[in-house]
Parts: sequence; C-alpha cells; structure tokens
Amino acid sequence: MIDYNTVYNLTKDLNILYCEDDDAFQKETARVFEELFLNVDLVSNGLEGIKQYKDYYKNNNKTYDIVITDINMPHMNGIDVAKEI
Repeated sequence: MIDYNTVYNLTKDLNILYCEDDDAFQKETARVFEELFLNVDLVSNGLEGIKQYKDYYKNNNKTYDIVITDINMPHMNGIDVAKEI
C-alpha cells in the first residue's frame, strides 16, 4: 500500500476538475481532493463541466491534469462529458 506522503508527492502539482451533482458528496470528497491536489474546481452538472474545462484551457493555455466525473448528472451525463472533452 502507498503511504500518504508518496501519494501527496505525486499529486501536489496537479489540477483537477470534479463533476458531481450530489452536493453533500461533492463537498465531502472535495475536502479530500483539496488536501492532495494543487487546485480542485467543482461543478454540479455536465454542461458546467464542459464550460469549466473550456474556460480553464482558455485562461491557462493547458488542460486539467485529471477530470473526475459522476456518470448520472443533470443536463449531460459523465460519459458524454468525457466524449466532449
């Protein structure tokens, strides 16, 4: 099993986009992600996810290192988000 310091050293410079429509679960999970990753952007549905992804690229001239998405979300599901990205 990998220890926390090893994981942190691998993830501390990464930026992630987290798409999750369950607010309580999103907040709880985001607290863990925020301890591990440099930047965690949160959205609540697939369309917001696509917009945030494009805005991030436009503002930073690079893509997110990791995108984590729920499958069943309003407006656009996670599979379609991944395809669009």
